[in-house]
Amino acid sequence: MKKIMYATAVLVLAVWGLTIIGHNPSMDIWWWRKQLIYVSGLGSFILMSLIMLLSVRPLWLEKRLQGLDKMYRLHKWAGIWAIALAIAHYLLKLSKSVLREFVERGAKEPRIETFLEVFRGAAKDLGEWSVWILAIMLVITLWQRFPYHIWRYTHKALSVIYLVIVFHSIVLAPAGWWTEPAGVLLALAAAVGVYAAIVALTGNIGRTRRYPGTVLSVKQYPGEVLEVTCQLPKQWSHRPGQFAFLTFDRLEGAHPFTVRSADLADGQVAFAIKALGDYTTRLQTELEVGRKVIAEGPYGYFDLQLQGDEQVWVGAGIGVTPFIAWLES
Repeated sequence: MKKIMYATAVLVLAVWGLTIIGHNPSMDIWWWRKQLIYVSGLGSFILMSLIMLLSVRPLWLEKRLQGLDKMYRLHKWAGIWAIALAIAHYLLKLSKSVLREFVERGAKEPRIETFLEVFRGAAKDLGEWSVWILAIMLVITLWQRFPYHIWRYTHKALSVIYLVIVFHSIVLAPAGWWTEPAGVLLALAAAVGVYAAIVALTGNIGRTRRYPGTVLSVKQYPGEVLEVTCQLPKQWSHRPGQFAFLTFDRLEGAHPFTVRSADLADGQVAFAIKALGDYTTRLQTELEVGRKVIAEGPYGYFDLQLQGDEQVWVGAGIGVTPFIAWLES
């Protein structure tokens, strides 16, 4: 994860450096302020585009990152840094009036006007509102007690906010960028991000990996743990240690649960559900045989490389679930 974040930072700085080469900048404090605005904005936008790509859970990327859990960790930290840079971008814009009190500004370079000039005012206003909304969403996301079924709808709004930021970025990007590396990077990131946003808004995330099914049995174990066996289509296939997103209630949405059973090629899959939150606690009493379920997956790359004659497996509580699947396989 750190390598990807560092690589993103290096990419943005390298592209910015290549873009300003040969432009004979004045290098005064006002020039540096403008460049910091550009760099923070570009960095935030690239990270937001990465977030959108990660949100659609592409299989090829899951393999490269070695699991959806690592993708989510990257998604989280990319989001935090994207919003932090967006706030820095906004504060740098506001710094003009303060800076004028201390440093006199020279002649302002004329701006190259394009057909997008008519949208400039709207792009500024929408960008400002987007920063405030993103800051609020960050607080909500980090607030662990915030109800998930409400949070997932606010989180889904990120796709709409992203499209607004695309509009903001394209309209306000310097006209000269579009023939420079910065413009190429901005355009590529926007294309990827817009595609991902459309996939998310149309409800097509993981659509090709969804399997309708029925709850066959529900067993209660000590420690508020449920073993839920579902009958899925026989096309379903999984490896020990993987998990799936289960939807028992469309309003609540999908939640990830670990597969507890080995794959017997009959479509019957057992999941372990520990009461850890409001929803999983309700499932302890509300889940019944015959209930419809949608399973999306499988996901995960928890593969044991069997080396040597002896291994020591350490697991506790609900953490033993993948090992049970390995023992049964």
